[in-house]
Amino acid sequence: LLVLSIIMGIFLINIISASTNINSCQTLNISGETYILTSNISTTGTCFSVQADDITLNCNGYSINGGGGGGYYGIEIVSFTYPTSQYNNFKLKNCVISNFETNIYIENSKNAVIENSDLSSNLNYAISLVTASKNVSVHNTTYNLQDEYIGGLSELKRLWNLNVQVKDSSNPLKDINVTIKDKSNNTIFSGLTNSNGQITTQKLVEYTGLQYNDRTYISPYKISVSGGIYQEKTTIVDLNE
Repeated sequence: LLVLSIIMGIFLINIISASTNINSCQTLNISGETYILTSNISTTGTCFSVQADDITLNCNGYSINGGGGGGYYGIEIVSFTYPTSQYNNFKLKNCVISNFETNIYIENSKNAVIENSDLSSNLNYAISLVTASKNVSVHNTTYNLQDEYIGGLSELKRLWNLNVQVKDSSNPLKDINVTIKDKSNNTIFSGLTNSNGQITTQKLVEYTGLQYNDRTYISPYKISVSGGIYQEKTTIVDLNE
């Protein structure tokens, strides 16, 4: 009996590195800096305003909670001197953001990455992209689809982690071929399991979104495993469910 185990989900990961520790809402304006949250935060206004390039905010699993009032953001990336300047390459990870009008508001910013976070509780939008916010990646982050807004020539890609392990009734199997194909039958991955019966974690795209929420779905994916004395086994993973 060939057993295929598939694990998907959100993991809030504690990471320690050279950085600036913070425990209150503020403007983030040091280019290239990593800010690490050291406690939960509650506020009645906008919490973080990103005002420089290449900033990382690692919430370290802590939460940013709004007061439920309209017109405020958990995190905003807005250039008040656009088009003479804009702030790009922002990275957010390991956050729980809730009870803001919009949890993350991105205006005319490129290459933002949101990962391993929970934006599901909000008053209007989990994430809102306006004014040509391009190449924004939302990875392993939970929120309802109707709470996502993509406007004004913006672009968003939503991804999820996929972990695969192949076993017989009890033991992991090495050198079993695993193939992953998207709904258009394009091969996303093909390789052999390691001694733990696993392949490297795959980042699978659920959909790409363009302005006015025009989405192209890449899921569902077909995962096939085969090798040795075992018959081929196939399963479908639908990221849209």
